[in-house]
Amino acid sequence: MDLIKLTGLWKKEGQKGAFYSGRFGLGGVLLVFKNDRKDKETDPDLVAYVGQAEKREKPTAEGQDTGVDIPF
Repeated sequence: MDLIKLTGLWKKEGQKGAFYSGRFGLGGVLLVFKNDRKDKETDPDLVAYVGQAEKREKPTAEGQDTGVDIPF
């Protein structure tokens, strides 16, 4: 099987504990959380969500914000 790298994940601390987050594509974000609702051994240990990333404000050479997040 050929593997395709989607993103790297960074560990972060939230109000309810640790989670992992990484950006991919043009504005996507992947969030991975521990499954706190695991009732059976067959339930997943982690749950992944995909969402739209918030825009990052990056200044241009003149110090003006373009409002566009360029992923590189």
